[in-house]
Amino acid sequence: MEKIKSAVNEAAFIQSADRETVKEYISRHPLHIEADIQLLERGDKELIKLYISQFCFLSKAEIKLIELKDKELIKLYISRCGFEDEAKIKFLEMKDVELIKFYISKRPFFKADIKFLELGNKELIELYISKYRFEAEAEIKLIELKDKELIKLYIKNHRLRDDAEMKLLDLKDMELIKMYALYQGFSVSTQINICELIV
Repeated sequence: MEKIKSAVNEAAFIQSADRETVKEYISRHPLHIEADIQLLERGDKELIKLYISQFCFLSKAEIKLIELKDKELIKLYISRCGFEDEAKIKFLEMKDVELIKFYISKRPFFKADIKFLELGNKELIELYISKYRFEAEAEIKLIELKDKELIKLYIKNHRLRDDAEMKLLDLKDMELIKMYALYQGFSVSTQINICELIV
């Protein structure tokens, strides 16, 4: 079966065609976003599993998948594709600890790591830190939380970017400063800033 070029026609086809015809079609062709949505709205779990075993959705369809709240489908999708930025936010808003742990086991929350930190779940943050480095803004957010145990765990595992190093110095916690100097060492840029502050 040939690819249907019109997004509207493809969506109508996915909505109305019989199961076997749709199965054959989606096993060969990635869908337009409108057809992705129709496939999810059709609600046939086996067809959805077949599709996501081969293709990834765009963000709008990922959000629709998340709204189905089907853990099996979500886990399959995370394993195969991960979520685009907008969908990561929607996923985190579910606050499903089991699914978030699963996501962390597969991939980082880049572009959504501040939202992740805002959940405030220390166990999840510790798990994340043990595997991944935060982006620059999230490093600053982590320091601003002033949770000494989380900061210690982070600096044992990851080097801070310059702005986060300065934020760490702003805490004026000598234990953390010495620990960071020992584990990671301050960047040249931060060392220059420290010298300027002393003078």
